[in-house]
Amino acid sequence: MRGRASAQEREPATGPVVGVADVEKVLRNYGRASRVKNELERGNTSEELRQKQVELDDLEREVAGKRFSFFRRKISPAEVEKKRTEVQALREQEARAAREKEKKEMEALLTDVRGAVAEVGREKRLALVFDSNAPQILFLNPRAGGVTDVSDAAIEWLNSDRR
Repeated sequence: MRGRASAQEREPATGPVVGVADVEKVLRNYGRASRVKNELERGNTSEELRQKQVELDDLEREVAGKRFSFFRRKISPAEVEKKRTEVQALREQEARAAREKEKKEMEALLTDVRGAVAEVGREKRLALVFDSNAPQILFLNPRAGGVTDVSDAAIEWLNSDRR
């Protein structure tokens, strides 16, 4: 019996091989993700918004009497408020557009990451790959064996010419 137990202990597990990928790490190290992030952070304020802001600033200076003009005109508070409302509405519209663009870019990046993880998982013959940061995973014991982290391989695959 003793020899038989030892042989069983030496046999590899026959169950599915599970992998994990740190999606946050993959995104941080994915070349395209950093380019997209930089592009989104630059933010593109439209020329129309810049012009309306300049007009509003000029009106506010005139009302405050801090702007020199040969031809003083009577500016009503309603005119200033109307311009302020226009600027705010345009700002909100551009912010919505920026959020929508960020959402679309993030979805595209996550699609890339999922594709890379799936490709690496197939190459490594893994049955399942979980996001190591996903709250649905309650317990994962990497010391128990059968767990392979594919984050670095997914980063390498994304940044390579194999795509």
